[in-house]
Amino acid sequence: SLLAPLLALLCWQLAACSNQPKQPGWLNKPHEQYPEEQYLSAVGEARSRDSASQRALANIARTFSVAIAETSLDLAEARVTISQDETAVQNTQQASRSITAEVQQVLEGARVSEHWQSEDGAHFALAVLEKAPAARSFGRSVREADALTVDRVNYARDKAPNPVAALGALEQARLLQLQRNQLNRNLIVVSKRGIDSPVSNADIERMIRNGLATLAFSADASSLAMKDSLQAAIAQLGIRYDSEASYSLQGILDTVPVYEKQGWYWLRGSVHLRLLQRGEPIANKRWPIKLSGTDPGLVTQRAQDLLSADLHNYLYAMLTSTP
Repeated sequence: SLLAPLLALLCWQLAACSNQPKQPGWLNKPHEQYPEEQYLSAVGEARSRDSASQRALANIARTFSVAIAETSLDLAEARVTISQDETAVQNTQQASRSITAEVQQVLEGARVSEHWQSEDGAHFALAVLEKAPAARSFGRSVREADALTVDRVNYARDKAPNPVAALGALEQARLLQLQRNQLNRNLIVVSKRGIDSPVSNADIERMIRNGLATLAFSADASSLAMKDSLQAAIAQLGIRYDSEASYSLQGILDTVPVYEKQGWYWLRGSVHLRLLQRGEPIANKRWPIKLSGTDPGLVTQRAQDLLSADLHNYLYAMLTSTP
């Protein structure tokens, strides 16, 4: 009879099906096992167990890293409204690194809680991060940044010995608030609510512009071209030019003679700015320069173009670099 073999084959197939790994519910609906009110969760898939775990953790980190990338752009764009030089780039990178470090510290609390391997050999992992501890950490950092911001603003208003020191304090406050705003976004991710800032970025930037507008500088330079560039830089920052002002801005383009190397002409040196108040130096900063061209005249012209384009950025960096 054919019935017996058919029954045997059917039983074997049913047994084989029953031995196949059953897909866990968390793979598609992790929130059923780890409620959204309490956890952030993310699934990772790879060809090995360890790689799947790493991808799951990376997917949780991506929840914050997208916002970090957006804030890095915010930092750069906000800085461009006033200045865009090497110091600005360094400040932006430092602020972004601080935010990233804070997130990494919070992510140390993330863990891989589930693993599963499918019939075709693929590995899956579920990573979870408890929201409450993360919210406490972000909230603490936001409040610390706000306290430091208020301290810097109060120093600029009431205690700074001169306008340059006040501008330096306000620039610190501005960068602090850019960082705290990102941390506040992360706080909202894990708690659905943020913390109101006692001082906004708009307020701080307005204080900086007002502070620049109250200044009056005279200018003294190593050449007529440098003096023209200084006066243009002063005007670009909204500072008033006054040949009789008590603040004197000095500028020097200090270079070695143009030299030729392998068919190119090079100019090396530095731009040096110094601010004096009634003859006493209160701010001082130097920037290296390195320019090249196919003929000596082109290199010299590029040096002048650099001053025309970037001197106001150097000036702002000097005015806000004083602690």
